[in-house]
Amino acid sequence: MLNISVVIPIYGREELAKRVILYYETLEVQGVNLTVIPVLDLGSGDGERMGKRRIINDSPVLGKKFNTGISWSKLIADFDGVMIVGSDDLVSPYIFNELAKQEPHYMEIGGCHFFESQTGRMRFIHAFNCGAGKYFSKEFLDRCYWQPYDDTANINVDRGPRRFLGSGERLIWQSSWHTPFCIDVKTHSENMWDFEWVEKAEGSVELTANDIGICFASMNKEKPEWWRGL
Repeated sequence: MLNISVVIPIYGREELAKRVILYYETLEVQGVNLTVIPVLDLGSGDGERMGKRRIINDSPVLGKKFNTGISWSKLIADFDGVMIVGSDDLVSPYIFNELAKQEPHYMEIGGCHFFESQTGRMRFIHAFNCGAGKYFSKEFLDRCYWQPYDDTANINVDRGPRRFLGSGERLIWQSSWHTPFCIDVKTHSENMWDFEWVEKAEGSVELTANDIGICFASMNKEKPEWWRGL
């Protein structure tokens, strides 16, 4: 059994965040045990609804939130590794299944599917470097003293962990049109990359309604309409 803590920094979008937390809390993958760790800011008004293991961080900076959640993972018995996701990201059960089989030191996802909650549209960017879905083994975290991210970084935070990679350790699972490994749910506000940016990005392609249904079905049999209007 591979025991993984899923660290989720929370920033606004509380209804979406609650649904994302529930997705991981109810996700069942053979050979994998998931523990969800939401990381909230001081003064978050809806903290009691954000999961049993929620922790409060004293800084709104994203890199600091990641490191705080990772450090708390050490308290979990028989802990094997950490996955980082956003409060708007759904990572495929397939990824967790492959982690259980391969048990890598480091893994990340290539490509991302972006779903606009207000309109129900979805676009895919094959070359997108996905920050969500990064996995660090306990051995990797020992190597970087459990602080893989820069505590002061709020953008381009993914550069931090790669500093500690050894030769040949960077395992990348590449999403394809009908095989999404990560779906990023875009709401009408508070997005680091909004849907307008997604539309204009190089290589961005639009999916049909049938494609969208197939993509969500691969995410633990989710349905697009469950993620509309957030």
